[in-house]
Amino acid sequence: MKKYFIIATILFLAAACSKQQPAVQPVQPAQNQQGTTTPATATSTPAKPVTPTTPSVSLEVYNNAAEHFKILYLNNFTLFTGAKVKANNTKGVNFSACVPYGLMPDMCFVLNGQPYLNTNLGSAGVAVSVLKNKTTIGDCGTFSALDLAGGHTTDAVQGNGVVFVTAVNTDAGAGNFSETHYNRAFYGNLCYELDETARWTNAENYSPPRTEFDRTDIWNKLDVLRNGFEFVK
Repeated sequence: MKKYFIIATILFLAAACSKQQPAVQPVQPAQNQQGTTTPATATSTPAKPVTPTTPSVSLEVYNNAAEHFKILYLNNFTLFTGAKVKANNTKGVNFSACVPYGLMPDMCFVLNGQPYLNTNLGSAGVAVSVLKNKTTIGDCGTFSALDLAGGHTTDAVQGNGVVFVTAVNTDAGAGNFSETHYNRAFYGNLCYELDETARWTNAENYSPPRTEFDRTDIWNKLDVLRNGFEFVK
């Protein structure tokens, strides 16, 4: 009896040991995140575009005591006198508005063309001459056929106490255009002439075509000089 009990015990223990135990999975070391992560594409908040500051427009005064006049003009004009006007040799300046119809002025106020680079405006300015060969008010107020070629006289205008006799001359050719507003005033036996001129090209002549410049804006700027002209003793 004891013999059978021992055998049964041995069989029971053998069966218990023969059962498979679940395998213990080795613990994997933590991955090095810095080495396995693909760096994200660097992104940064784009800087806000800088809005270019528009230079403030103010009035300047040109005083010519020798010729007894002064002129108020906007600071977006640049004054050229003497040889620079006669020779048209200042680098980067378009003097074509300063010599309408072959005239050679004593000085010229040239409008800064930078704001108009994408337009069809070529040049704009006001030429000033003292016509010492016109010594009577009749001579000063009479425009020649050459002056009026393609143009006509207009009504007199008064600005800053000065009365101007006026005329307009226009010209065109090969897609290029010009317009000059003559203004003459008589003072001290001398004739003073201010010629406001704009020159431009057909916008379709450019590739790609340019926008049309604002003619009202340009003539308003040129008129500031005429209206700011004043005789001084």
